[in-house]
Amino acid sequence: MTSLNPVDVFRMEADELLACLETTLLDLGEKPQDRDLIDTAFRALHTIKGSGAMFGFERVAAFTHDFETAFDLVRQGRVPASLDLVNVALSAKDYIRLLIEDPDGAEPVFGQAILDELSGLVGRATGRATAAPAPVSEPATVSEPVGDGAAGWRVAIAFAPDILRNGTNPLALLDDL
Repeated sequence: MTSLNPVDVFRMEADELLACLETTLLDLGEKPQDRDLIDTAFRALHTIKGSGAMFGFERVAAFTHDFETAFDLVRQGRVPASLDLVNVALSAKDYIRLLIEDPDGAEPVFGQAILDELSGLVGRATGRATAAPAPVSEPATVSEPVGDGAAGWRVAIAFAPDILRNGTNPLALLDDL
């Protein structure tokens, strides 16, 4: 009996959820008041976010969190399921897929642009001013080797202040080291 790598299982399930999300969003563009479509989009985003966090896809979880929150506002009737929201959600779906399939190829600046667009849409719909976008940080660079060149690693981890809010278990991440 062969057992699948849990990360591969996540990727397969995420692929199915993203395909479902795409179909749902396209239908929602034609039927923006359809409660079942809104709920289906929310559930897909919620599952991708939670599973991503559980399997160490922190960027997926963090990015998807904002879209899950936006669709929760749609569910509450505070934000309309406008064509603009559907279009930015479709862009987000593509970026989420890239974060899963090729994390190194997923440029943070593209994700931030999508989040900025979402923030503007939600801000206008709720009457709240949107905050200035967070700066996109450059990847860390390695300086000179430390020590006598002996084999080994020193890892420094700084978790985001809201790591627990998106369902991430920091201890599970440390176990993976």
